[in-house]
Amino acid sequence: MPLNRATSGLRTLLGWCWLTPVEWGIVALVAALLAWGALPRYRQWRHSRVLEEEQYAVTRVRAALTPVGRTQIACPAALDTCPDGTTAADCPFFGLILADPVRSAAWSKSDGAYRGPAGGRYRYEPRGCLFLQIEAPRDAGRGG
Repeated sequence: MPLNRATSGLRTLLGWCWLTPVEWGIVALVAALLAWGALPRYRQWRHSRVLEEEQYAVTRVRAALTPVGRTQIACPAALDTCPDGTTAADCPFFGLILADPVRSAAWSKSDGAYRGPAGGRYRYEPRGCLFLQIEAPRDAGRGG
């Protein structure tokens, strides 16, 4: 059966990479194996980046609340003026103690506690000037 004139040029151009069904199956198998090996590593790498972001913000807050040497700092009554139910994108968190407050939408605030991008929950205790972890971050790199 003669080729259609409109598709003959395209078929000639692509003729060198025209694959048989067996070859397509091999390509699909290789792609599946690569995804099977790479996806868990990518999720673990991504979770470690998110965890670093959360720990960096927590460290900055705790450092701002810690007196240096013999100087005494007055513990603020609150770390920010953001209401419950907001994210840091709506209202910058820790703005009363940090010169560069957290503005990531991955941070949220509810019931007076802050939830970080990795899932950790933190609460501020003004009596002791402490920023306490009340729930550990989830390990998304291991499927959790």
